[in-house]
Amino acid sequence: KYEHLRATIIKIIDENPAYGYRRIKHELLGLGIVLNHKPLRKLLKAWKLCAVRKIKPRAKSGIAQILKRPGRAR
Repeated sequence: KYEHLRATIIKIIDENPAYGYRRIKHELLGLGIVLNHKPLRKLLKAWKLCAVRKIKPRAKSGIAQILKRPGRAR
């Protein structure tokens, strides 16, 4: 049913790899393709097209930094 959208969605992901389903949906809407987020998420999962995202590590608290310092006696 949605196989005709596969090439378009792959093109959007190639141009913008950090886009999630919300932005992909907005891009499709800009192209005149109306698609709800529910089938879009199912299609992305079925076609194994996931966003490539960089997750930043959490910053250590001040206390954790003090305890991690070298030369600190425990």
